[in-house]
Amino acid sequence: MGSLIYNVALAEKSETKKYVYKDISLDAESLPAKNDIKASFDYGAVQNGLTNLFLFAQGERIILPEFGNSLYKYLYEPVNEIVAGNIGEELLLMFQTWEPRITIDKIQITPVPDSNQYSIVVKYRVPSLKGDSILNFNTAINARR
Repeated sequence: MGSLIYNVALAEKSETKKYVYKDISLDAESLPAKNDIKASFDYGAVQNGLTNLFLFAQGERIILPEFGNSLYKYLYEPVNEIVAGNIGEELLLMFQTWEPRITIDKIQITPVPDSNQYSIVVKYRVPSLKGDSILNFNTAINARR
């Protein structure tokens, strides 16, 4: 009876992993020398995850229709503190559901009625990464383009 020998050694020298999180870079830039695409690591990978939550509206991903935000429902609402509070609650739930790598410290939603938009600042930490950095994620919704 024959036997099967499987060699698990890599043909190339493997580098020691020096990151916790790795994600595809949002600019999808390719690295021709490595025949690969550019990646983001650790805080950059988490930032990509947060950005994706804002880029996708719920229902846009066919296989995972619950993924993303439902902020589109506020497009025709008045720009005020009450609606800002509702948006903040929704964002907190969205982050807790879809981005378990982060701990939210504060979500600050500032209505800017003159520009018909909200300024959003999310202060968060990534507990699994060393250090206790508080990071900011800034965006705006209802902005005229």
